[in-house]
Amino acid sequence: MTFRSLDLKIIYDNATDHIFEDLFNPLLSHATSYKRGVGYFTSSWLELCTNGLLKMAEEQGKIILVTSPHIEERDWDAFRIGSEAKQNDILYQSLALQVEEMKKRMESFRLTLLAWLIADGLLEIKIAVPKNNRGNFHDKFAIFEDSNGDKVALHGSLNDSEQASFNGEGVSVFCSWIEGQQGFVEGHETRFNQSFLQESNFYNVYELPKAIKMDIVQMKENTVRPYQLPVPKRQLQIKLPENITLRDFQQEAIEKWFENHGRGLFEMATGTGKTITSLAAASRFVNEHKTSVVLITVPFNHLVDQWESEVRMFGFNPIVRQGISSAWRSQLRTKIFEVNKGLRTNLCIITTHATGSTDEFLKLMEQVKVPLLYIADESHYLGAKKLGKLLHPHFPYRIGLSATPDRWFDEEGSSKLREYFEPTVIELPITEAVEKGFLTPYRFFPKTVALTDAEYEQFQSYTRKIINTQNDKNLSPSERRDKVHQLLIARSRIVNNAEEKLMLLKSILEEKIEKEGIETIKHTLVYSPQGKTGEIVKMLAELGIRAHEFIYTVSNQKKMELLDQFADGEIQVLVAMKCLDEGVNIPATKEAYFLASTTNPREFVQRRGRILRKYRDKKEAIIYDFYAMPPSSHLGEDAAVGLLKREIPRFAEFAEGSLNKFEAREVILPILGAFNLRNIIDLKPWDAYKMMQNEEGSDMNGEYED
Repeated sequence: MTFRSLDLKIIYDNATDHIFEDLFNPLLSHATSYKRGVGYFTSSWLELCTNGLLKMAEEQGKIILVTSPHIEERDWDAFRIGSEAKQNDILYQSLALQVEEMKKRMESFRLTLLAWLIADGLLEIKIAVPKNNRGNFHDKFAIFEDSNGDKVALHGSLNDSEQASFNGEGVSVFCSWIEGQQGFVEGHETRFNQSFLQESNFYNVYELPKAIKMDIVQMKENTVRPYQLPVPKRQLQIKLPENITLRDFQQEAIEKWFENHGRGLFEMATGTGKTITSLAAASRFVNEHKTSVVLITVPFNHLVDQWESEVRMFGFNPIVRQGISSAWRSQLRTKIFEVNKGLRTNLCIITTHATGSTDEFLKLMEQVKVPLLYIADESHYLGAKKLGKLLHPHFPYRIGLSATPDRWFDEEGSSKLREYFEPTVIELPITEAVEKGFLTPYRFFPKTVALTDAEYEQFQSYTRKIINTQNDKNLSPSERRDKVHQLLIARSRIVNNAEEKLMLLKSILEEKIEKEGIETIKHTLVYSPQGKTGEIVKMLAELGIRAHEFIYTVSNQKKMELLDQFADGEIQVLVAMKCLDEGVNIPATKEAYFLASTTNPREFVQRRGRILRKYRDKKEAIIYDFYAMPPSSHLGEDAAVGLLKREIPRFAEFAEGSLNKFEAREVILPILGAFNLRNIIDLKPWDAYKMMQNEEGSDMNGEYED
């Protein structure tokens, strides 16, 4: 049914009509789109319009709601004259307080409905504030659209609240198919789009902060969706989003993947669009099969949420889980039955590598009788024995995603991985991605620090222990390997924790503050040694820099909040360890300091890639890398040579792709010349470490490997 089937009046008035029941609910029931600008909105509107909202949700209609913020009067002056970061903070605090009040006062059904509408992407909320810093957003109008493209515009004094149903309120109605009214409809929609969906000269429009959105969405946990989503229309809904245009190399990768009968590795540098490329291939795959299943596994829980957001943009309606439960098992079994019987055209599943590799999960997937595409994000993890079960023969169509698929000193795992996903259908290294403009160019500033005599003696001591353990015939091969691995980690911590690194970082920042001012320090990352994040944050605070730890103990919701504040410049520096290595999207980063690194190329290459993502007004990035050197009094010793060999391959990799390659080399070349090691600088990291292993039985194998 469409709007033309409704007997709409030109004016509705509370004196003679129940506006929500007689007008809003019927329109929502027939709408595929609803744009609402209203000065005052409360959750009671959800109850007044429940019937219409549920029917609209069942057809996956989309709602964009723009309203005015409920900011306490005492905060308005600060909001109006404050910086953008200050305004964002006041708005965030106001919304956070409203969400907490909502939890206390709202009936459970209203909470559930609001949470599910936002979680399913059916309700988008924006906040509008006039740029003149004097007025409020006080308008009340709406535009509805149905499946035929007919539109209805409303304009009047009605707010979206329960109180409005008791007030003396009126609303005028304009229909696009009635002669003489089309101009009113078009005028209101143009006004809405220009004011709130584009850059406006009159309003500042704020998105609902991610942390607030997550807080609301979490209210749906352990509840049932209060409406049924329709079976997606395969040809119409599963497709590349209109706002995304694939680059030529992405198109080529997809074509080669299909030519290879639906198998292949996407070896693409971090930030060049591996996710989008794989989902574009998945969209075409789904549309070429009458029924199908797409399975996506990822290494970390936070990536499950990230992928869910991405797949929904392509029209998928995924089943998402970060662990096995009886309820989820039952749901998945039901969905598999439906797709096998043709009762649904496609099924998309997102879970972690850990859950996906369980026998229980794999037995469920073996029940799939329709074409199944498996996408493995960060596929190099599947080379490990504990996750190897995911390299399952029941998955005929396969995409492996990784910037660096070869596992560090694990040729067997690397070989199994490549055999399963082969061949590589696209290879796009960072240097090529930067040259072609897909990533941000960068300048590289290597900084050398000398170990103290005490630190160097510890380094030597561990080296002797490593050599003795490697030669210990009383240990089995596995015992030797495990013991050496622990000794390597302990030795690497001496290098990463060199006390002069923190002193040098402080000196660099002090000089920057003196020359350029403290507010020029922003969008900056510091990769910290283990256990040092608190000390670094304290040092930064003493310099007057706004910094925060970004470590594994921080909740996902808090991380989202921190990343928003980092992008806005409210937090100038994030201090992190490994939890920023894979999957966290931080394109705003313009400057990074690597105080701690490993010999694993996969890790340091990916760290660099995260910093080179494209972002607005980001013309180039800056990387400072700190290299531990032997004390000058020990330069002639074998252990000193070993320390240099450990550090230099990373330097060579970073220098090679930088804008100031030759300037950066001048820092290290004199040191290498003294040790006759100049040849190392022209080798790729993997080749350099392999050469050292062949020359002297390397003691670096597996250092910091998963």
